[in-house]
Amino acid sequence: ERNVSVELTTSSATASESSDYSQLNHFVLTFSTGLSSQCAIVKILDDTVLEANQSFSITLSALSNPEVVYIPQETDVAEITIREDSFDYIEVAFEKDFYHVSDEAQWLQVCIVIVKGELERNVTVELDTIANNNQTNQPLDSDILEAHMLHFLPGQSSYPPNNKQCELITIINDDIVEGNETFELTLSTTLYPKVVIATSNTTVFISPEFVDTVAIGFSEELYMVQEGDGSVEVCVNIDSGSLQREVVVSLATYPNTAEDSVDFSSLSVDLTFGAANSQQCIEISILDDNCLEDTQNFQMDLSSRDPAVTFTPGRQNSSVDILEDMDYVEVKLDSASHTILSEDDTMGSGNSVEVCLLVTGCFERNFSVNLVTSSRTAVYGSDYPLQSMRVEFEYEVGQPSCGSSGNCTQMCIDVFAEYDEILEYNEEFALRIVPLDASVKPQDPNTTTITIIDNDYVSIGLAGNKYQTTDDAGYVQVCAELVDGELERPVTVLMTTMDGTATADYVPLMSKELNFVSGQSDHMDRTQCLNLTIMDDSILENTEEFYVHLNYTPMEDRAVVFIPPLNSNSTIYIQEDQSDSVEIGFLQPQYYITECDQCTLEVCVGLLEGTLEKSVTVKVESQDGSSEYGLDYNVVYLNSTLNESQSVSCFDVTILDDTCLEPSQNLSLHLSSYEDAVMVEDHPSTTVTIFEDSLDFVEVSLLKEVYEIANEDDEIGDGGRIVVCTVLQGCLHRKAPFRFFTREDTASEGSDYVPLDLTLNFGSESMTQSGSGEAAFLQSGSDYISSGDYSSGALFEEDDLICVVIQSQSDSILENSERFSIFLDMLDPAVHIEQPSNSAITIVDNDYVEVGMQYNEYITTEGEGSLQVCVEVVSGVLERNISVELTTYSETASSRDYRPLNGEFLVFEPGQVLQCTYVNIIDDSILEWNETIILRLHTNLSSIVRIVSEKSEIIILEDDTDFVEMNMNSTRFLVAECDCNISICVEFTDGILERNVSVSLSTEQGTATNTDDFLEIGGREIKFTRQNAAGDLICTELSLMDDKKTEYVEHLSVVLQGSEERIARIGPRNYSSVAIVDNDFVEVGLEQEDLQSIEIHGGMNTVTACVAMRTGVLERPVQVDIFTIDRGYCKAGFDYVIPNRPYVSFLPGEAGGVKRCFNITVVDDVIVEDDEYFSLMIQPSSADESSVQVVMGEDSIGVSIAEDSRDELNMTMTVTSTSISEELETMAQQVCIQRSRVILEKEVVAFISTVDVNATAGEDYIPLKNETLVFDNTVFKICLDLVAIDDEEFEGIETFGLMLESNDPAVVITNGYI
Repeated sequence: ERNVSVELTTSSATASESSDYSQLNHFVLTFSTGLSSQCAIVKILDDTVLEANQSFSITLSALSNPEVVYIPQETDVAEITIREDSFDYIEVAFEKDFYHVSDEAQWLQVCIVIVKGELERNVTVELDTIANNNQTNQPLDSDILEAHMLHFLPGQSSYPPNNKQCELITIINDDIVEGNETFELTLSTTLYPKVVIATSNTTVFISPEFVDTVAIGFSEELYMVQEGDGSVEVCVNIDSGSLQREVVVSLATYPNTAEDSVDFSSLSVDLTFGAANSQQCIEISILDDNCLEDTQNFQMDLSSRDPAVTFTPGRQNSSVDILEDMDYVEVKLDSASHTILSEDDTMGSGNSVEVCLLVTGCFERNFSVNLVTSSRTAVYGSDYPLQSMRVEFEYEVGQPSCGSSGNCTQMCIDVFAEYDEILEYNEEFALRIVPLDASVKPQDPNTTTITIIDNDYVSIGLAGNKYQTTDDAGYVQVCAELVDGELERPVTVLMTTMDGTATADYVPLMSKELNFVSGQSDHMDRTQCLNLTIMDDSILENTEEFYVHLNYTPMEDRAVVFIPPLNSNSTIYIQEDQSDSVEIGFLQPQYYITECDQCTLEVCVGLLEGTLEKSVTVKVESQDGSSEYGLDYNVVYLNSTLNESQSVSCFDVTILDDTCLEPSQNLSLHLSSYEDAVMVEDHPSTTVTIFEDSLDFVEVSLLKEVYEIANEDDEIGDGGRIVVCTVLQGCLHRKAPFRFFTREDTASEGSDYVPLDLTLNFGSESMTQSGSGEAAFLQSGSDYISSGDYSSGALFEEDDLICVVIQSQSDSILENSERFSIFLDMLDPAVHIEQPSNSAITIVDNDYVEVGMQYNEYITTEGEGSLQVCVEVVSGVLERNISVELTTYSETASSRDYRPLNGEFLVFEPGQVLQCTYVNIIDDSILEWNETIILRLHTNLSSIVRIVSEKSEIIILEDDTDFVEMNMNSTRFLVAECDCNISICVEFTDGILERNVSVSLSTEQGTATNTDDFLEIGGREIKFTRQNAAGDLICTELSLMDDKKTEYVEHLSVVLQGSEERIARIGPRNYSSVAIVDNDFVEVGLEQEDLQSIEIHGGMNTVTACVAMRTGVLERPVQVDIFTIDRGYCKAGFDYVIPNRPYVSFLPGEAGGVKRCFNITVVDDVIVEDDEYFSLMIQPSSADESSVQVVMGEDSIGVSIAEDSRDELNMTMTVTSTSISEELETMAQQVCIQRSRVILEKEVVAFISTVDVNATAGEDYIPLKNETLVFDNTVFKICLDLVAIDDEEFEGIETFGLMLESNDPAVVITNGYI
């Protein structure tokens, strides 16, 4: 009825964690209340490797609280066996399709290879020999193998070199003269279908040691044939030796530059030679593809599987050259004519035209043609740049061949024209094809005419865009010039005049021609001018103008002449002299007008003397007199213009009405001239007088209809005072009288207020008053000005206030408000009294009472419901209603703790002294401290109600039913071992906090120990505050320590406890289990540097290697795997053997310095070979990869095996004859060097030389000079020719010697000199 946990861990027996199953590393199963079983899944992996049944185990152990979880010993481990499935297999076969061996070879090595698959178990195949049709006489020719077993071991696979097993079969020379013999080898197995036999048998050929051979070769090293001949005859001859039986030689062709089925028909034939025929010939078909191409070639090879057949040096291969016949291609131009512009307008340089050469016919080689130009009207160098060009047609492999069916391809070039910037007529030049190859035939059109269309132009424009002259100058010269370009042909432009303001002032032109001719280049030649006649009309006038326009000539020149727009027009200005003058002035010296609003007065300026023939302008300006611009008139500032048709110019002066009472006013107007020829000195000014109208007035009204005044001024202890004011609207620039007076209502004169009757007379310069009362003047934007401070310099403006002072009388009686009135009376018809003309003045009582809270503090409990609170009158007597307001404010309490009062009104009636209300208290079921509410008293009648005790506190006591719940945030932590801290968190899981509570955390040891693996926590406080809510975490640090030891996972627990159990309860997650995963490791390495051993003849030797633990401390066992890698011919199982258990183990408690050693057995394979070498390597086992590291540079060493000096190779030298006749010059005898039939795993080198005795090398025989003889495992005999030379001299028998030597210590020469 509580949670308990166990853990499962897998460990390997024969199965591998990485390839056979997925590892469970401390996998946790948790049993909770009511749960009787829990399961885990182990994934089984198929590695497709042929292997025996594999096994591994699963160990069950208690994770936490081992004292309450019992695991019976017989059920704490489960063994799991993985049975091999039926789909894994290996496939084996003979290494060779057949074997060929000499009867002198002594033995034959036969190998079985794994073609497909991989092994992790032992498998066996059976090798047998079977005589073939009684040709092989066992046991005279070979050993009899019956059910010989070959064993494949774990780790072998289809990847070389560890992919085969071999067996030696002894070959016996029975000293019987006989032909080739054969026997069969068969392969079988009893493990099908786990082992599949790919090839179940093979044949062994035993040949006599000395086989008669013939030398066969092609009759020619190179055959040549014309493409059109249709075929070529190829012969194969026996060049040396004779046949007593038939032999078969295969001939096959291979494409080179010639293509099969295009240039020739390939073949592969067998040629049979015998005693009767020493030559065989065949025909090979040659195909004509009608393509232009180079000489093409294909190859021929000879081959034979007959050991009696050898091939003549240099004649086993031959080739056939197919010579080109009379094939050709045709080339022509794409058109007989082309056109080209002399200039590319977009690039500003010479333009080009594309000319294409079209090829008809097939070609499979490169060829070239020349394109050559010749001048006609165009000139090479100045009009076009091309003189000749070589055009290459390149053949691309795979280019389609079209024969004579049409154009196979085309090659295009750009032909350019030179841009000479000269305007000229169109010109021509020719471009023709000149072949460079007899196989290229030009076709029509082979010449094209290229016309250069001139698109140059010249720019012609007027030399200036304006000319100036006077009306008495007589003429003006106007010129056109060649602005841009050069001419090699004539062009014409037209000059025309057009009227402007000048009409009868010049002699017009109508399309006058200007001719520019070829060759014009210097400045004078590039300009053409005309004189235009100017006429003087003796009339006074302004400067006048007319226009000159340049235009295009007839159509033929429009395309080649450009007239720039800025140079196509010019203006001719005719200036007038300045000898005339006029007199101008006002027509009246004085003007009059009555004041009006926006009315106008016409004022005129006229020509007083002289005559006008052009427009003249004078300036008119106004100047203030007693009037002011903007108030009495609009300012005048204007120009007045007169001309030949208008000798008088009038304008309006606008008069303004400012509605002010004022006397007549005036202003003046003044005249001035802009030109010296206009005189204004005689009548330069005039005066305007403005008479006042009778409609101006001012309006006066009282500022407010209602005023209040206190019955007592608290500052002076006497009656109150107020100022009652009028508003003056309008402009007053003279005296205007009006009257203030008071009248009783509910208030009485003398007892409640001081009566007033006052006449005020205001003017522009003074103010006077009469009657009883005090007057005041408030100027707009200024402070209060008493009547005594008023000065005549202050003019009355709109919004100025004219005021009187009103004073109440204090009767010291508490009573209701009383009222009286003040009136305004008109004494002048120009002063209009407007509403309000009277104001009511209320005398307000200003007595008060004092109120306050009944108690300063109230105490209640959270669950009691409501609380009564009261307010009382502290001093004073009420004879009217008053009200106060109560409002609650939270101090520590919130809206969850009470229902707030928000300005609740309490009303006191006359005679009442106490008023009460209720505050509702709410139980919020939240764990909190005692809380406080503030009651605050206030009123809106602060003038008559004064608050003396405005605040009271309500204290709410907490009840004893609230609590919160805490739990561990996680019940299990999985962390890597380190010198570090991890966070352990407590979760606030239930309840609401408005106060602080605390819980504590403590650690309990499991397999982890204090001070070694962690630092103990003893009752560490975890505090939650009112800011925390359900779901919040409070964390603390648990310090972990790395003890630098390699060990299993260790455990400890962190327990949660409550310090205040009533209010802080601990939930079901009252602890956390911490699993510390070890990440320490030990370092290991191979202790030795490279090892050396030596073969012991016919026996075995051992060499010792050690794996050392370099650093670290173990608290659990670890394993280091050992493996080797073969280098060169060195092979495991043949040259050396490693232990059956290729690993070493280190145990708990061991530390750096411990080592494990093992022996490697070196086997003598009795094979002549070089010193051999393999690599010894180590790596952590798959289960210990994280716990074991191999020191860099110590993961491998080399092991060398020195060759046994007693492994020998016998070598002997024989000759076919010890005498050679001079008569057989160039006929050869042979010397043969033969080695013994032992296995070679290296090349063995010997040297043979001739030595003069009484014969002379070079004169009597062809010498051998240290000829190198190389033997490997397939070469047993090497023969060389001995050739005598006939020196045509009579002499006796001459002798030379043969000497055989070798530097290889394994070579024993038995007949080293002949």
